[in-house]
Amino acid sequence: MLNDGIKNGFRKILHPLIKTFEYMHITPNALTLTGLMINILTGYIIATGKLLTGGIVLIIASIFDTFDGELARLTGKTSASGAFLDSISDRYSEFFILGGFGYYFITIGNKIGIYSTFFAIIGSIMTSYTRARAEGVGIELKGGFFQRPERVLYLVITLLFFSKFSHYAMLLFAVLTIFTAIQRLITGFNKIKSIKS
Repeated sequence: MLNDGIKNGFRKILHPLIKTFEYMHITPNALTLTGLMINILTGYIIATGKLLTGGIVLIIASIFDTFDGELARLTGKTSASGAFLDSISDRYSEFFILGGFGYYFITIGNKIGIYSTFFAIIGSIMTSYTRARAEGVGIELKGGFFQRPERVLYLVITLLFFSKFSHYAMLLFAVLTIFTAIQRLITGFNKIKSIKS
């Protein structure tokens, strides 16, 4: 749902750095795996209760998540294997970050946070799975209210500015991801019906 103008502006800002990566012969897959490692580190930092630091590191990880796709487009190295690796990396990244939240809530005994994280993981997984399954039957399903860029931005804002209310923020995160999964499910089902009818 992020405005295309914002995305394009962000790409222009990153362009000189992407050109530097191209000059250094760094591959898109290398950036993907680097982003994954930083996201895993983010999950660990969140688990230890250093939420503000986690937010800062998550910003760095998110930048690397953007670098790989932009570098692939710039160098003409877009490929099915690269897209597959990027998608799998995104799923692992989100799981480790949400897992970090879950562990943190367990250590402080926050039941709202624990249950909210559990449902947030379900919502996040199902949001991604509905799209993947739809593509498996030949249906393009990119829409949805709370896609990955919005989820990452939401978590960054939560960690940086609302860490004291992170359990309530996670509750809202769970609601929004589950809503998006259901939204995609309905859209996909209707598309399949329209093709068959």
